[in-house]
Parts: sequence; C-alpha cells; structure tokens
Amino acid sequence: MTKDGVEYIVVKIPRTNKKYLIRPLKNTQLEAMAKLLIPSKENVADAVIEDTKIASKAAAIYITPGYWKRKLTYWFLWRWFYYIKQYDLDQLQPILSVGFNNTNYIDFLKVMSILVNQKTTQMRMTRQEAEKVMQELSAMAEKRKDGNVEEE
Repeated sequence: MTKDGVEYIVVKIPRTNKKYLIRPLKNTQLEAMAKLLIPSKENVADAVIEDTKIASKAAAIYITPGYWKRKLTYWFLWRWFYYIKQYDLDQLQPILSVGFNNTNYIDFLKVMSILVNQKTTQMRMTRQEAEKVMQELSAMAEKRKDGNVEEE
C-alpha cells in the first residue's frame, strides 16, 4: 500500500482483527530502537524473542513512524500491547518481522560504526591525557623526594 509516496506494508496480528501499517524506519525510530536494544547484555535477537515487554516496545516503535506521533502515543501503545491486550510473541512476530525486513540497516550500521570509532578515540584520548597527568604528578613527586622543589 502506498501512502504519501511511502510504501507501507499491512500487517495483521494473528488471532485478532487488528491491522497495522508498517513503513521503513525513520531516523528517530532507529534511535529509539537502538536505545531499546543496546542496554541489553544479551544478543539482540535473543532479547526480543525472550522478552515480550521488549517485543511490545519494538512493535510500538515500528508502528509509530513520526517523531511527534511516537512521543505522544508510544508510551501508551507498548503498554496497550503488553498489559491490556497481553499479546504474546506469536502475535507480535509479524510486526517485528516486517519491520526488520523493511529497514535499511546498511546506512544505520555505517553511522553506528562511525560513532563507535569516535567514542573509542575519545576514550583513548582521555586515557592518554590521564597518563600524561599521572606522569607529571610522578615527576613532581620525584623532584620533591630529591628535595629539588620547595613545598607550597
């Protein structure tokens, strides 16, 4: 289904009559998905499969495409799926599958790799700066030990 020049896929939740429109993720949706999945210590796929709450949150992200729509309805929608409707993983699976297959992850992965490299560089520079300060402090302590520097 095409709407406003964007290709949507209609997804029906099993054992219900409810249908949702899923489109390729926008940047704000990718950001929300990354925030949802990065804190988990496990494999991302395992976390979504094992935890219905995370699956409900991910499904709500896939369904709410706009920034303001997500800000206004996401908090309610995932709770609606999880607490009120009590959708299980079998019912959320079509939304997650279509959303996953409908996303351009290559661009997302490029950006994420650049950001990881930048973070690593900043951490390394911070370590180098800390080592430099420690060297200066140890050199100052050696001078004091030898009596070359007066106490302040």
